[in-house]
Formats: sequence, C-alpha cells, structure tokens
Amino acid sequence: MVFTFKKTSKQTELPPPPRYTAHASRPIIPEPHLLAPPPNQLQIIENRYVDDEKLSQICIKLFGLGNYDIRYKSKKFYLSVPVFLDQETIDQCDRYYQELPPSA
Repeated sequence: MVFTFKKTSKQTELPPPPRYTAHASRPIIPEPHLLAPPPNQLQIIENRYVDDEKLSQICIKLFGLGNYDIRYKSKKFYLSVPVFLDQETIDQCDRYYQELPPSA
C-alpha cells in the first residue's frame, strides 16, 4: 500500500511580504545596566619577581572584587583585566619594591 499526499494550493503559496511604513517606531536601545560588560584583556607579566598578594590587592583596589582574574603558570602571571596595568603599577607589585621616604 502506497500513500500519496496532495499539496493544496494554499500550502504552496507564500504569505505576502510585510508592509513597511515611513512612521516606524523608535528603535529599541538597550539600557546600559543590561548590556554585557566589556571583554577583559589579557596581560602577561613575565621575567619579574612579583608578589602575588600585592598584585591581588592592587587589582582589588583598581577593578573591584570579581572584576579581574589572576592565573600563574610557567613563571608567568596572566591577568584578565578591563584595562592594562601600567609599568609603574607593576613595579609596585615587585617582591623587592620599597617606596622611598619623602625627601626633605
């Protein structure tokens, strides 16, 4: 027994395209607090004696808790941060860094 199906003329017709008007509604702009945060950039610190506690304290102070990620692998620190740390900030994280007393 073989079944055959007949297509009706209504199934083969496509619906008409929608009509566009010049009076379109205002475009939807998402609220700033609903937007995804910008992607973090990867900064690599290598060939330095870095104190990981100082580095984490500086990242907490600059970016806030949970807005950064620090990983250590193969004698390199991998920082996932919103903005790169400048050289002066990285120097403060050195293991042997000491602030000089103010000169008189």
